Amino acid sequence: MEHTPNSRTKWWEEVVKKDDAMQRRQLVNLATQKKKQLERVKKEKRRMLKARLRDVSAALGEERSLRRVTEGELEDLRKIATTLESKTGKLPPKGAATMAALSS
Repeated sequence: MEHTPNSRTKWWEEVVKKDDAMQRRQLVNLATQKKKQLERVKKEKRRMLKARLRDVSAALGEERSLRRVTEGELEDLRKIATTLESKTGKLPPKGAATMAALSS
């Protein structure tokens, strides 16, 4: 007996079940990979933002711990960092130059 889709044999049903299960596993694996990739990207962006904020904080002479900075302060620091970087192309050094850049 030849094994074809039209024969609807027990053998063919097992093949279809195995194929469906394999496709489900592949989809689950792909979804898991995507989720992990998104988490890695999110962590990397957060790490980069923290490093940037740390640089801005140091440039502004702030000695606060980043763990204690509130969301509002984070947003303010982001705006300051963006402003400073857009004006100079880089983060300014500590001291009077920073204050001059902020006041202009």
